[in-house]
Amino acid sequence: GWLLRQAQLQGAALTSHLPLFWPNVANTSWLGGSADNEGGLHESTPYWLNGAVPLAAQLGDANLQSVVDRYIEGVLLRQSPDGWLGPDTDHGDFWSRYPMMIALAQRHESLPTDAPLAARILSGSVRFFKAVSARLAAGTKLMDWSAARSHDLIWAIHYFVDALGPSQ
Repeated sequence: GWLLRQAQLQGAALTSHLPLFWPNVANTSWLGGSADNEGGLHESTPYWLNGAVPLAAQLGDANLQSVVDRYIEGVLLRQSPDGWLGPDTDHGDFWSRYPMMIALAQRHESLPTDAPLAARILSGSVRFFKAVSARLAAGTKLMDWSAARSHDLIWAIHYFVDALGPSQ
């Protein structure tokens, strides 16, 4: 009905085309670009993915899914050796990772359990959580917004712990 048509229009319009013209997504610091760095937050791409991932999955839109997966693969390929995800301009800024982790959880949940991307998302997320733990153990203080929204990260941690299963 009407709602499905609106979702299809969104998927075929702004959501799938944003990476073509908006520098904060097209030239994102999450993929090595120089944009999406207002105030050091790096949050535009994670917010975009947090909406584009479930929209692509719900619509079964192969084009949008391809765009989303290209970004997710790029983020995971750029993961630092210590496990940190995304640009690292402020050690106390965990915030922009929260919507990214939620987007990764949503993509993971939408994939078959034996999909190679599902395994990469799970592995990359666990490595990231270990990096978070190491930073906190070393005394890194969360910036205000990172502390106020920490429940978002806790949700993502719980999702991936459940995805690992009891044997892990």
